[in-house]
Amino acid sequence: SRSLDYIRKLVKYEHAGVREYWIVDPLRNVVMVYDFEAGEMEQHNLKEKIKVNIFDGLVVDFSQLELT
Repeated sequence: SRSLDYIRKLVKYEHAGVREYWIVDPLRNVVMVYDFEAGEMEQHNLKEKIKVNIFDGLVVDFSQLELT
């Protein structure tokens, strides 16, 4: 559920030491990227290329994905 992803998992993952947490929400056409190491959150749309902060040179091109 939305509250599970946006609240419970977010807190649990951050406390567990997860470095980066992505929520892909196709209903809202957004990707939320929580960079716990930098203490930042970015919001992107599903047409963007998004850099994975924890891996140098890795980019996810959501425009190439078919989300159903």
